[in-house]
Amino acid sequence: MVRHKQRYLVVEITPQNVRKNLSLVIHSSALHQAILLKVQQLHGDFGAAAIRAGFTAKYFNEKTRIAIIRSRHGPHKLITSALPFIKDIDKKNVSLNTLYTGATLKHCFKFILNYQRKKVDEICATMKSEGDKVKEDLLDFKMALE
Repeated sequence: MVRHKQRYLVVEITPQNVRKNLSLVIHSSALHQAILLKVQQLHGDFGAAAIRAGFTAKYFNEKTRIAIIRSRHGPHKLITSALPFIKDIDKKNVSLNTLYTGATLKHCFKFILNYQRKKVDEICATMKSEGDKVKEDLLDFKMALE
């Protein structure tokens, strides 16, 4: 029996017409089908047949908009070349960015954890400046009452 190497792609799905704080509801099967159709368009029957074995959309988080896609080592290059060309999934305008390619799910989840920590730090840095503005506005309001 031959061991087949797997590759896991961490993909960020950014919707075009949806606000950042709303969750994005996309089923894994719709993501799977959109990728399969785009690979079929770009690489033909060879590409579609090459990625079919071992290809699944493993994980999608509605809040963070991050998905994990599993494929065999080798045909994963066909998938990564097709991802930027996907413009709609389940009748929603989206764009896909490949964030990371890993050999194990464990490493992918480590990457996602670090990526989300960086995002939270960026958001907290902007909120501190907005919080200072709110404090200034409150102080101005108190002085207006006196």
